[in-house]
Amino acid sequence: MTPRLQHLWILLVLTGLAAATTYAPSTVDDRIRTAERVMCAECRSVEVRPDSSTGLLYTYSTFDLLEDLKGRSDTPTIRLRLLGGRLGDRATVVVGVPQFKRGTEYVLMLGKRNKAGYPTVVQFERGVLKMRRDARGRRFVEGAVGVGVRRAVSMPLDKFRTRVARVVREQEEARRKQAKRKGPKAGGGK
Repeated sequence: MTPRLQHLWILLVLTGLAAATTYAPSTVDDRIRTAERVMCAECRSVEVRPDSSTGLLYTYSTFDLLEDLKGRSDTPTIRLRLLGGRLGDRATVVVGVPQFKRGTEYVLMLGKRNKAGYPTVVQFERGVLKMRRDARGRRFVEGAVGVGVRRAVSMPLDKFRTRVARVVREQEEARRKQAKRKGPKAGGGK
């Protein structure tokens, strides 16, 4: 099989898998709960490279951390590797994978690291919210609303920050209650 046909076949399989992947309706709060880390970051660079073993294209996006909203960063930069991208006349397309633009600010909701060591994005493009600034320089988070809203709604970053803090408090409270219900282990745990 020629490399071009092999890539077309892989693309069709991946597209079928992506189309078969569905998510239950979820709110931004649900995605915040699921995420290990939520952060504001500015995209510094976007680079597409082929994988040396499979030839599939991956997009590597590097972000400068602006602010941690949930969890803590150990470095001032974050690098994501997502399947898909365009390089010359080649393309690997995966439905639902977020696309980033250099110089744009985002809220990233990140999950566990994948086998390659890169953070995952919660529910693909649903785990990324674009930020914008108004004429006064105030930041707003685009689409920071729940299920069923048909138009993009902006929320001031201050209000979104408060929302994330509330969700984190609720999670911590639920964990404490669950631990209290379980109680100490009988026999000292040994």
